[in-house]
Amino acid sequence: MLEDVAYIIPPQPKKKPQQKRSHMMVNVILDSCKKILQEYGEEAFNVTVLEEVSGVGKGSIYQYFPNLDAVIAALFEREFVEFVARGKVTAGLIGRDGLDSLIHFIIDDAVTWHASMRKLHSGFYEQYKLFFDVGKRFVELSDSEEFCRNHLVPAINSEYPGRSVKHLAETANLALSQLNSLFFAALRYYPEKIGDEDFSHLLYLTVRNFIRDSCDMPSFPGGKGVC
Repeated sequence: MLEDVAYIIPPQPKKKPQQKRSHMMVNVILDSCKKILQEYGEEAFNVTVLEEVSGVGKGSIYQYFPNLDAVIAALFEREFVEFVARGKVTAGLIGRDGLDSLIHFIIDDAVTWHASMRKLHSGFYEQYKLFFDVGKRFVELSDSEEFCRNHLVPAINSEYPGRSVKHLAETANLALSQLNSLFFAALRYYPEKIGDEDFSHLLYLTVRNFIRDSCDMPSFPGGKGVC
């Protein structure tokens, strides 16, 4: 289980902004952090440069963040929330093209997320990549059952009609959990596999075959014999 695996938790903000003005200031800090990392590289990121680019004083920065790693962690977190929101919209569109397209999108999107975060700050990413694994964070921050219900279940149902709603939901949730677990294990033990086309294809086949077996065999949730 993903929650049973030990991973390093990045530094967290000292406090969350409460006022509109403080929200804007924190966003300016995070926007500036992203700008520095993208335009000048992680080696150039320090509090002096962050002050200059953001226009926010050191005292105000440290009022909300205990250190620069906490700033980067907050940026990663914000990027992930935006990534999930875009992914849900895209999944709704791609799901209309069928189950294969949706499975490939879920896998490719996870690969894209990790590649983008590694590019943003490779040192920070390598230290905290397990914490920011897309499958784990998606379960923690979003509703994976809702994603399955809105996207994966309809795609499965279009290919395997006649199964009950309950068993379609079970099949979708187990398939997504299986994918998340395999991706997380690869990230932990074989990170070089992330982005490898053969490994992505293996993930696809594993999930695709599970869904097929689940829908066709009575011994699996969603099988013909239990509906």
